[in-house]
Amino acid sequence: MFLVCFILTTRKTKDLYIAAFNKVKELLPDFLSVRVMVDFEDAGVQAFEEAFGQSVKADGFWSHFAQAVVQKAKKIGLPSAFRDDAEASKYIRCVTCLPLLPPSDIDSALTDLETFLAVSSDSNKPLLRRLLDYVRSSWLMKASIGPTDYL
Repeated sequence: MFLVCFILTTRKTKDLYIAAFNKVKELLPDFLSVRVMVDFEDAGVQAFEEAFGQSVKADGFWSHFAQAVVQKAKKIGLPSAFRDDAEASKYIRCVTCLPLLPPSDIDSALTDLETFLAVSSDSNKPLLRRLLDYVRSSWLMKASIGPTDYL
């Protein structure tokens, strides 16, 4: 048996998540989980660990990550790269697939992506580097994701 629970909120605060998870505990006092899927929000992951303990593994939604990377690529000036630049489009797809790798392989994949940029003659190179920097700082260095969780 597995429990599916959706919690829709208007805010993403740790206090709100703690209240919601405590309500789940109240309604299901015997609830034991070893794995939960939550948004990549630090507040949600920290609140779940506080409510249920750190032995529970919290996974994020890959689709949220991929969507955020694509939106960032568009925001920094890469929208035409998806249509007109096969090399840049492939690079962006590779970046969006990082969370699908085994955690122990993410660091070497990042090195591969950086090596590709170093030798690339792509006109979008500076923007692709900026996209990779965004992924490192906004996703891989988040408390809920890494670096200890992915290395």
